[in-house]
Amino acid sequence: MADTDKALRFMAEMVEKGEDMDFSKVMGSATDGEISLSDAFTLIRAQTMLSEKRDQSFAEKRAPATYRGLFASTDEQLLLVKTRNKLRRWGFGDSDFQSLPPAPEWPDKPLAAVVLVPYLATVRQTLEELWLMACDGQRKTFRRDDALSAQGQLKLVEGATHVPGLCWEVIDLDACRNADILELGWPPERLPHAGIMAAAAHFPVWIRSINRGNAPIIMPGYRSRKSRLDDSQDHLYIPELDFDHYMLGFVLDEYVHLGINTHHAIPAILESRR
Repeated sequence: MADTDKALRFMAEMVEKGEDMDFSKVMGSATDGEISLSDAFTLIRAQTMLSEKRDQSFAEKRAPATYRGLFASTDEQLLLVKTRNKLRRWGFGDSDFQSLPPAPEWPDKPLAAVVLVPYLATVRQTLEELWLMACDGQRKTFRRDDALSAQGQLKLVEGATHVPGLCWEVIDLDACRNADILELGWPPERLPHAGIMAAAAHFPVWIRSINRGNAPIIMPGYRSRKSRLDDSQDHLYIPELDFDHYMLGFVLDEYVHLGINTHHAIPAILESRR
């Protein structure tokens, strides 16, 4: 059995020292054998709360007041992906998490974040699972005209790749506005796709800030057709994420047409590690 109180004290010491929360070290500090399910849940809840306490202090030192509280820590993201992996049977094993490199340093830009992105077997499965994951963080969600749900409606931008596995991505969620994405000339590896939906899943508060100081955001690494009824072969649209403050709902849509200047935020990948 685990000595829960001892483990909690050890976790508190890690927070005070500013160390990254390592659940295996916490367990090793107090466990001689098997741990009970109830003790495991107690420690996981405590880990989350203590991580929030540490990251609140971190945010106050590093981020402007406007953006405090929008993002979850990398420890919380890792815990969420592990939990979702078991719940939805994504197929990641212990070795996948053990081989994941350390998370990058948190960027100094106010609307840039470190995001843990789980890439599943296919582009479509990845988007669908991350959409469901993001929906769990919101009271209402809207997928206009069953956006991106038709077979063949969604693809990656030319030159982009989909590699199953876990990946840390540093994404500037507000890299550019009021621009024609075709004229930016960014290489495909700089254009996030699943990473934006993963950010929506990890950062529900950030999603709710859209249209209240933060612009609707496109997923520039994807290309789509306008709707399920569009049988053309041209993928001339880019999916977008929005938040409707009248309906109080998180929105997935696809009407941003290539080549049109909009007020949308165009995100960019600054770094990736897998």
